[in-house]
Amino acid sequence: MNSSSPISPPENSPIILFVDDEDKTRKHFRRLFQKRFRILDAADGIEALRVFQTEIDDIGVIVTDQRMPNETGTEFLQKAALLKPSVIRILSTAYADVDAAIDSVNKSGIYRYITKPWEVPDLEVTLTRAVELYELQSERDELYRQKLSSLQNLAATERIHSLAALSVFQNTGLRHPSRALQILVQLADQPEIGSGHISADAPQWSIVYTQHRHFLEVAHALLPSNLSSSPDLDSSQLTNASAILKSACESDPRFQWIDNKMSNIQWPGPDTLLGPLSERLIQGIGSILSQANTISAQETSNGIELSVSALSLSHGLQALIVPQFPDGPEKNRCLGLVAAFLEWTHHGGNIEVLPDHTSRTVTLRLSLSSPGAVNDPWETLAADLVSNDLFWQRHLD
Repeated sequence: MNSSSPISPPENSPIILFVDDEDKTRKHFRRLFQKRFRILDAADGIEALRVFQTEIDDIGVIVTDQRMPNETGTEFLQKAALLKPSVIRILSTAYADVDAAIDSVNKSGIYRYITKPWEVPDLEVTLTRAVELYELQSERDELYRQKLSSLQNLAATERIHSLAALSVFQNTGLRHPSRALQILVQLADQPEIGSGHISADAPQWSIVYTQHRHFLEVAHALLPSNLSSSPDLDSSQLTNASAILKSACESDPRFQWIDNKMSNIQWPGPDTLLGPLSERLIQGIGSILSQANTISAQETSNGIELSVSALSLSHGLQALIVPQFPDGPEKNRCLGLVAAFLEWTHHGGNIEVLPDHTSRTVTLRLSLSSPGAVNDPWETLAADLVSNDLFWQRHLD
């Protein structure tokens, strides 16, 4: 007698979350479809929400009964849709509730409703189509993310070039560098000799130049007018770093200072220079975040650390990486942060960026020391680009 291994769904297939308050109904659903689909179940909306939040990346389809204790199936599906809009939502209901089910489909974006008692072949077709739709949408969204990521990486690389050019040209005695660049752009945009036209896939250098020239002009205008002539910090006048940063954070209610009784870190002063410098840095970071964000700040054994949601930072910095640099408040907030960082590093400051993928946060570790001698700007630019792993990763991917 030949034996065969039991049929089981692919390990990477989307999970169907089945929600019903009747235990026998959940068992029946599993017996019918566990060889065809990956299945999780829950007895009510509260348990289902907990399961959904735990397995949110793998759950692609939700099938829920309408009449359940604590909340209706429609109410649970609305919560699930807020957490993951792409999840396919199916409502299971008795014939007496069909009108309510149709209304839910029309108003709540529910994919389909099924009536009890089930017609098993029809239900299997519905589940199959729902899983296929989720996979198709996931593939489309992934392609879109890849395309958007490539575009953003290109824009980010160009922004690095723009900021590098800003830092170089403002520190040299070179006259009219933009005039020379404009001539190069005009030459690059000339049609091919003999053809009379530029190929369709040729870059529009004049457009790119205009966009990034605009970026440079706005960034330069936001720099402090007295930055180059401002006094240096003095390491002979040490200042308590916690007191300075705590005071700076108190100006924004989103910054929550965690007082752990440490006061070991000393930064060069005087307070009259370090205080406003720290306040502008805190204001710059806070300006790109929404009012709902909170930032924890504290002194640690490694330095002063600010922790914030990585997603919030990413959203706040979108204006810096879109190809068409936008006008409006988002642009001003982003460039205000650029100016705050330039001023911070000008005075000898450093910011370590420490991502935590588990908690989806980013920690900014601040340090400050008296600045050393300024090197030749061209040499500094070359060294920065060579050692910038993030730049080369983006450039070569």
